[in-house]
Amino acid sequence: MEISEKVAYLKGLAEGLALDTESKEGKLIAAIIDVLDDMSGKFEDLEDELCDVEDGLDAVSDDLCEVEEALYELEDDDDEYDEEERQYVKLNYNTYSFEGKTLLSDFCKILHVDDDEFEEVAGEADTLAGLLLEIKGDFPSMHEHLEYKNYAFDVVGIDGRRISRVKVTVHPHHADTDAASL
Repeated sequence: MEISEKVAYLKGLAEGLALDTESKEGKLIAAIIDVLDDMSGKFEDLEDELCDVEDGLDAVSDDLCEVEEALYELEDDDDEYDEEERQYVKLNYNTYSFEGKTLLSDFCKILHVDDDEFEEVAGEADTLAGLLLEIKGDFPSMHEHLEYKNYAFDVVGIDGRRISRVKVTVHPHHADTDAASL
């Protein structure tokens, strides 16, 4: 039952009780019901606005993925880079776009972290895509967001049953958050 329906029900109950709106109690109950009615209208307006914001965020996310894919295609067209450099694109100071087949050892070198950074969750994985499978325990879906320690992984490309592209964001490292994220 929606809030507005509940308020209408209370109004009906108050009318059915034939409350004297001239008495102190009747005035109070009528005022409370009026305030609840106003609040339910505001809540419905907020829900509508929230839906609009969510739609806008989805559109921005889709557009960002298209920009990342276009950027990657531009990077692919540039013949100055060797094969290892083509496996990723640095989008900004802490965000990268990697091929899923990037070896974990190369991934760690690019991010300047120890090879054992992901040892706790990597299992048998030797690629970034394999690491995501180990973190989730299942095949992630397109645009799925996964986190491990101070790393955020967003699946931005799937080719059949293969994770082809992953956006990686490295958040500032905080010692007190490491224990909570394990």
